[in-house]
Amino acid sequence: HPVEPKDLGRLAPLAPPPQPFTQAAGLGGGREAARGEIVGFLQLRFCIQSDRPVLHLQELELAEPVRASGLGEHAMQTAEELARKHCMSGLVLTCLKSNPALSFYCDKCRYSVDETSRSAAKEYVTLSKGVPA
Repeated sequence: HPVEPKDLGRLAPLAPPPQPFTQAAGLGGGREAARGEIVGFLQLRFCIQSDRPVLHLQELELAEPVRASGLGEHAMQTAEELARKHCMSGLVLTCLKSNPALSFYCDKCRYSVDETSRSAAKEYVTLSKGVPA
């Protein structure tokens, strides 16, 4: 059953604090990060957007050595599973149009421009993706 906006307050404590990713064997391009070295983090927030409960991807940061290693895709899949587990209707993120990660979100992760994205003239775009039950 979908979460109602009135229920969101009780979900807030379920949102974990930002968690760092550490280097695992086999990941990394270029310089290898040392095993156990923090190589990135994902920050998420439960919220209501346009009267629907969504999981907002606030930040995904990965160190250069682990970009294009599959770790970003794994982080996004983890966010989708969390959204599904807590009955969110979708995931939302904002990205600068000049950010190279924009193609990652659209092409690999299948996000599309959200209906709430205000203006083509702005330097950023809001992207979203529904979460099937």
